Amino acid sequence: MRLLHFVQTGVPTGGVERYVATLLGADTPGMEHAVITHAAGPCPIAGTWPSATWPWRSSRVPPLPIVPGGDAGHGVALFHGLPSAGAWHQVEERGMAAAVFCHGHEWWCPSGTRYFARIRRICTITATTTACGLRYHALGCGSLRPARVIEGFRRAAWGRSLLASADAVLVASALMLADALRHGAPAARSHLVPLPVAWGDTVSAGAAYPGPDCATPPIVLCASRLTPLKGIEELLRAFAAMRVPAQLVLAGSGNTEARLRRLAEAHPARDRIVFTGLLDATALRAAFARAAVVVVPSLWPEPFGLVGIEALAAGKPVVASGTGGMADWAMEHLGVLTAPPDDPAAFAAALDRSLAEPAWAERARGVGAPWVAERHGMPAHLRALASALARLRDAS
Repeated sequence: MRLLHFVQTGVPTGGVERYVATLLGADTPGMEHAVITHAAGPCPIAGTWPSATWPWRSSRVPPLPIVPGGDAGHGVALFHGLPSAGAWHQVEERGMAAAVFCHGHEWWCPSGTRYFARIRRICTITATTTACGLRYHALGCGSLRPARVIEGFRRAAWGRSLLASADAVLVASALMLADALRHGAPAARSHLVPLPVAWGDTVSAGAAYPGPDCATPPIVLCASRLTPLKGIEELLRAFAAMRVPAQLVLAGSGNTEARLRRLAEAHPARDRIVFTGLLDATALRAAFARAAVVVVPSLWPEPFGLVGIEALAAGKPVVASGTGGMADWAMEHLGVLTAPPDDPAAFAAALDRSLAEPAWAERARGVGAPWVAERHGMPAHLRALASALARLRDAS
C-alpha cells in the first residue's frame, strides 16, 4: 500500500507533522509513503521518502504533481488536514482512494476549538451552521472578525460533507470518533487509530529512564503550545499555590508566550520558572527524563493529548485536566491524576500529591509505560492503520 500524506508543512512544529515524522521514521512493512506539503520549503519529516509541494488547502490549485518515486495518482491519499474542494476533486478524478485523518475539531467546528471561551465551558452541541450561529458570538467560540467567521463556517460545513464522502475516516480518540459519527461520518468507514509514541515499543516499565528524584528541586514539565486554550495561565496560578517546592519548565512556543513571560516575571516563584522554547524530539525526550511529573492543563477538549502518553512511555506520572480525548489515557491506575485547571487549589494539590507520594511514579513506571508500549507502540499503530485502510483501492 502506498500512502500519500497531505500535511501543512514539512517541518515537525505541530502535532500532525510530529505524528507523520514518527510514522515515516519507523519500519512500516507493506507500506510505502510520500509526503505532499501545502507550504513550500524543506521537508525533513519525509526522511528518505519522496516529497513534493502542492497547495492542497488553497481555493485555486494547480494540477496534482508527480511525486518522485511514482505518480501522485497511484496510491491512497491520506489528508491530515481539511483540503480545498479543488484538491479533493482532483484526487477523485485521478481515481485515488481518499481518506481523512481528523486530528482536530476543525472538520466540523467553525472555530476549531469546541470551546466557549466567554463562559469557559466545553461545547457539546452537534455542530451545524444554524446551531453554531446562534451561539458563536454570544458565547465567544472564536474570532469575531467577519472574514474569519465566514471562513470558519464555510470550512466546517465543507468538512462535515467530506466526512460523509471519504473512503475512510480516521481519528485518534474515542471522543473524536463519537464527534465524527455525530457529524456525518458513516460508522462502517470510521476507524479509531490511536497515535503512536516514537519510543513506546522500546520502553519496558520506564526502565530506560531515571526515577522521579533525578533533579532537585523536582521538575514539573509542561510541553505545550503556549496558547490560551492550553491552560498555561491557570497552571501558573496553580504553581503559586503548590506546597512542594518545585521548578516549572514550560517547553514550547506560541502566541501568548510574551504575556506568559510577563506573568512569570511577577510570579512569587519566578526564580523557579523556566521557558525553554520549542524542543525537537531529542531534546523533548531528554526533558521527560529529567522531569518528576508532566502536566497537561488544557481547557479545551483535547482531540487526544499526545504529550500525556509520551510522558507515560517515559515512566513519568501525569497531572492533567482530563478534557476531551485525554479520557482515553487519563486514568489513575496508569499514574495519572486529574483536576480542573481553573481550580488552582485543586490542581496544585494534585501536583503536590504526584511529587510527595511515590505511588504515582511507581504506577507510571510499572503500569503506565507497559500500557503505552502495548497500545501506542508503533506495531499496534500500524496494525490499526492497516486495518482502517485495508478496504481501500491501491494499485501499488
